[in-house]
Amino acid sequence: MTGGMQIRELTRDDAATYGALRLRMLREHPEAFTSSFEEESLRPHAWVERRIAPGEEAPYNFVLGALSEANALVGTVGFSVEARMKQRHKG
Repeated sequence: MTGGMQIRELTRDDAATYGALRLRMLREHPEAFTSSFEEESLRPHAWVERRIAPGEEAPYNFVLGALSEANALVGTVGFSVEARMKQRHKG
């Protein structure tokens, strides 16, 4: 923890907060994403949970969250590994 900011891996418990922040980021900074606000706003909560927690289909994927001193999620960064066998060395 540096300067009151904490960085940690997000879990399913963070799904609602992450989902709300992601939609805000997509709406306010669409140029920074390959997804669109319109598409992602239609996704169910379960999709958000799967996205932030490693699972059987994506065991090496994760999302880190930046939390303020007040424990508010203020930023995220994600890492994903290609699913196709010949591309799995890419992240």
